Amino acid sequence: MIGSKTHIWLCNFAGNHTYGNPEKKRVIENTFKARIENIDHTEFYPYLMRYKEALLIQNYSNETLIRRENDIRRFIVWCDDRSLLHPKDVTKPILESYQKYLFYYRQTNGLPLSVASRNRYMTGIKQFFKWLTRENYLLYNPASELVLSRETPSLPRVLNLQEVERLMLSTNTQKSLRHTR
Repeated sequence: MIGSKTHIWLCNFAGNHTYGNPEKKRVIENTFKARIENIDHTEFYPYLMRYKEALLIQNYSNETLIRRENDIRRFIVWCDDRSLLHPKDVTKPILESYQKYLFYYRQTNGLPLSVASRNRYMTGIKQFFKWLTRENYLLYNPASELVLSRETPSLPRVLNLQEVERLMLSTNTQKSLRHTR
């Protein structure tokens, strides 16, 4: 039953969409479309379906379910290409190799994945292996000691002179500050 809902979620996931507010003007292009690769021949597949069911029961949003499944499917396809068909075959060095693969991966526009994107993909995989271990499908979590890439903090956006003037003009200077409580 969960598998059929999963398929519907994958099919309904559009490449162009707005996040959060549907009235938002800016449309964000989703670089990675929904992954429909056939992974049911791998031994990962039943675990992925159980994991999705656990997330559904825990009331995760539809978007989170889709993103998690896409991220894990991408990893399973990568594993399948290397004849790693079961979660027990995955070790920390294999996860580090996948992390390296994401680092060198280039999108269709030729740009590398951002650090935040790479970390998001790896976080989904880490959560999947954490769940596998917690549910006793694995004896140990190969992702538990995996170190994510360090994200460079961005500087805060500073208002330009026109924006400061507009802000100053929008305030009501007629009211006294003591009456603002």
